[in-house]
Amino acid sequence: MPEVTDDNASLEVQRVDAIDALRGSAVLVWGVAVALTPVLYSLPESGWRLAVVDQLSPSIWHGMTLYDFMLPAFLVAAGAGVVFDLERRRLNEASNTALVKRIVIRAAALFVIGLICEWLRVVSLAEMRWTGIFQRIAVCYLVAGLFGVFSGWRTHAVVAAVILLEYGLVFELVDVPGYGVGDFSVEGNVAAYTDRLWLPGRLYFSTWDPQGLISTLPAIAVTLFGMLLGRYLLHSRNAERDDSLALMLIGLVALNTGLYAGELMPVNAYINTPTFAVAACGASLSVVGLAGLLAKWGGTFVVAPLCAMGRNALLLMICLALIPTLGGNSMWLMLIAAVLAAMWLAQRRWFLTLSRVVPG
Repeated sequence: MPEVTDDNASLEVQRVDAIDALRGSAVLVWGVAVALTPVLYSLPESGWRLAVVDQLSPSIWHGMTLYDFMLPAFLVAAGAGVVFDLERRRLNEASNTALVKRIVIRAAALFVIGLICEWLRVVSLAEMRWTGIFQRIAVCYLVAGLFGVFSGWRTHAVVAAVILLEYGLVFELVDVPGYGVGDFSVEGNVAAYTDRLWLPGRLYFSTWDPQGLISTLPAIAVTLFGMLLGRYLLHSRNAERDDSLALMLIGLVALNTGLYAGELMPVNAYINTPTFAVAACGASLSVVGLAGLLAKWGGTFVVAPLCAMGRNALLLMICLALIPTLGGNSMWLMLIAAVLAAMWLAQRRWFLTLSRVVPG
């Protein structure tokens, strides 16, 4: 499977196709959810229809669906992308100042893209929601990027673990007025409480937001895990070693560990509980390993389209964010056109990335 190279770099670090496939998988889940769910709701009620709709929709509260995998997959891919980008630029002797400037500008650009997508949905600024998928990825990318510039992988691992541990302790120890400690109900959990106290603008669910303030902390931990994965993939490739099967199996173990740990703390994507973060990282790792195995065993007809979508993920994410608002009855047509455009652009090695939005 062809790899993408940066012709402007004298010393190149090529992107790992499996990470593009992971990003493409997340785009695919989002796209199918946007386009297929309304169609399924129009069909007669049946067991298979309910099962598919459940997986293409966010969890009602506790639990984990295929849809819930989407945002953590983007974060893992973003973390891995930080490693590849920093490695390439350091080989070209970029200074820390230049690296920090690039990270800050790219994060700001992604945050603004999210605000624009939200602004197009509202009538007035009073209805503006300041959080969202793009904004969360931007914040996590910024923090992970700065860690990447100024610290090594051991620090990333320790910080990620400490974040998840302390975030879990916050839920168990902080007393929410009217609800007490250890409350994981919709309005009684500490993440919802802090959103009501401190989050400006409109909240997605009026009393709390799924991309809220302190729930961003475990999202940062997931992004740091992506950096660890990116570092491992980089070293594996340099050593000409293929660990795809091991990655997939380890991912499955992590996924099941997170799910079974739900007996101790609920698996909840909305408030990003540590158990959900572990399960989501495991799911992402499994996809990366599976993509590597498929590429190795001749399954490029599956992996190549995912890579094409992953390499133009920004274009497709913007389309998917706007299609429900602007698409109307032509949602399917717009989605198919966006996917075909992304694949056509990928075939010609033209990618709408933050590097093109913000050169440097």
